[in-house]
Amino acid sequence: MTHPSELLSSFLDGELVPEDHAAVAAHLGRCSACTADLDGLARVRDWIRGLPIEEPPVPLVPTLRRPPRWAWAAASAAAAALAVGLVVSPAQPQEVDLNMLAGQHTARVGVVPGLSMARGPVGGP
Repeated sequence: MTHPSELLSSFLDGELVPEDHAAVAAHLGRCSACTADLDGLARVRDWIRGLPIEEPPVPLVPTLRRPPRWAWAAASAAAAALAVGLVVSPAQPQEVDLNMLAGQHTARVGVVPGLSMARGPVGGP
């Protein structure tokens, strides 16, 4: 077995399946470098677990407030007004003169026969 560096933390925490646990334990019996790595991991783990638990200085989750009663009344009134507006005055189809729209939104260019060059501003509006 090569050095099981990636398995040492799981070995230390007892998270390996029995076959992997046995293989790592056998390797640790033969390899002083991996045993030293495991001892270092154990010291770091114990140091971290020994740190005091701190409370956060500000609440990380804002407290949920119930909206005031007037907000529910206002929302209900707005929904009712919208429903009445949709029922009373449904949208009526309007006729649109497409030729008029095309005339307003189409560029017109006049070309003079024989003209090879024009002077003036280049670019659009």
